Amino acid sequence: MIIVSYTGQNYKACADITHPTWKADKVLIYTDTDEFGEKLFKPSEDFNESCLRKIKVIKKAIEENQGENILYMDTDVMMVDNIDEVFEHGFDIVSTRMVKRPDRPQYEEVNAGVSFWKATPETLAFCEEWLLLEKQYRPRTTIPYPEQRAFNDLLYMHYDNRNGLKIGNVSENIYNFERDDTKQFIDGLNTYKPKLIHLKGKRWQNEFCLNYMRDNGIIKV
Repeated sequence: MIIVSYTGQNYKACADITHPTWKADKVLIYTDTDEFGEKLFKPSEDFNESCLRKIKVIKKAIEENQGENILYMDTDVMMVDNIDEVFEHGFDIVSTRMVKRPDRPQYEEVNAGVSFWKATPETLAFCEEWLLLEKQYRPRTTIPYPEQRAFNDLLYMHYDNRNGLKIGNVSENIYNFERDDTKQFIDGLNTYKPKLIHLKGKRWQNEFCLNYMRDNGIIKV
């Protein structure tokens, strides 16, 4: 398995916490600085541009590693257990949060912070579609995250086997766990024993949560 991510220089403090937890045959970190990883981009403060780079690094990883299993993670995702089983179901792309949960109705889209890929010509073509749709969505002020909305819409389009792509979904509570509320975050860690923890909303700066995870053996590095 290969892990790929875009990490801007402005997220180095986060990367210092999460990157040491990433375990794979190969870890590809693309960035906008000479300080770490492989510099592929110029510095930018534009949020949508940073999100767009997600698509570009996934596309690059697929192009250069045909036939391999690829896990994309945002910088603020921590790996606490092996996730190889996700690739055993024969899907081309696997996402999280495709299931609309009654207890979390506010989340109507997949979460693009974690995704699983089989590097094939078909998934490469998906990335080309993704780039085009993101470009169409970006000028629309009603779409706050054009890269994520485009990913969401394409996954559902291909879910019914368009062009032969097999789209799968896995539990975000295990493979992309996050909560907005700190108590719910702690409770969820104990309930679901997640393998990938998304420290969304700069939770990686929350010392209470980090110390809890260290004290309970969730963070082992």
